[in-house]
Amino acid sequence: MGLNGSEECQFILHSNCNASYDMVPAWVNPVVVLALVVSLVGLVRFAVARWPLSRAMNDTSAT
Repeated sequence: MGLNGSEECQFILHSNCNASYDMVPAWVNPVVVLALVVSLVGLVRFAVARWPLSRAMNDTSAT
């Protein structure tokens, strides 16, 4: 069963008010997925950029 209880839902956001009209516009799902991907890429880039800095700080504090 999907999110609406009647059928398999393949989209993140999906809300039918009747059988022929979806209340969530078609552009919303790709934008949500794109925002998640951009956020994950940003977090990974931040972690990779920060990792050598934290490693260098730990090396200098030990001496």
